[in-house]
Amino acid sequence: MVDLPEQFGELEGWARNWAIQSQNERWRKRLESDFKDLREFYDAVLPRVGEILEYLNKIPASAWSDADYRLLHLALSFAEVAHAVEKYGQPGVIDSFPPSRFLQIKSRFQ
Repeated sequence: MVDLPEQFGELEGWARNWAIQSQNERWRKRLESDFKDLREFYDAVLPRVGEILEYLNKIPASAWSDADYRLLHLALSFAEVAHAVEKYGQPGVIDSFPPSRFLQIKSRFQ
C-alpha cells in the first residue's frame, strides 16, 4: 500500500478507509457510513484540508506520486462528507430521492 506524503502521515489511518479513487465509491461509502464515523473523519481532516490543497497545488499534476494521488483521494472523500456533516447532519441528503434513483455516470477519469 502507498503511504501518504510524509507531512500528512498522521492521516494514514483515515486514508486506509477514505482514500477512495472513484466518486461513486466515495458517495457509496458516505451513504453506508454511520454519521458518527463521518463526523470523526471530518474532524480529523478539517484542520489539514487547507494544507493538503496547498501541497497539491504546488506540484504539477503530471509530477504527482502515488502518495500525492492518495492524498487527493482523501481530500475528495472529505469534500464528499463535508455536506453531510455541515448541512444535513446525516449521511444522506434530507428530503431527497432515494440514492437508488440516481444514475451514476462513469467519469472519463475513473
